[in-house]
Amino acid sequence: MSGLRVESGLVAESLFGPAHTRMLKAKFPAVELIEASSEPALVHRLAKSIERSRPVASRLVRVHDCLWLRMWRTPQSGPMPERDSIEDLIGSIGAQ
Repeated sequence: MSGLRVESGLVAESLFGPAHTRMLKAKFPAVELIEASSEPALVHRLAKSIERSRPVASRLVRVHDCLWLRMWRTPQSGPMPERDSIEDLIGSIGAQ
């Protein structure tokens, strides 16, 4: 979704602790959760969100049973976007 590369590995606890603390204090983009009654209803809600936000770019990915829509409101100049320039929506279809 972000285009950033993820690498796995082991790290000493003395390095992990401070990094973990910084991560938990980080400010992430706001997320809107959408639960729709059907697939067409979910598609309609996502399309309406795109029309409302009018992003310069967007990307839709599936994560397990959810769809994650990320919209960039402004062009990005580096690998880490400004938190306020992103809008995230997580959508799922409710149990029937």
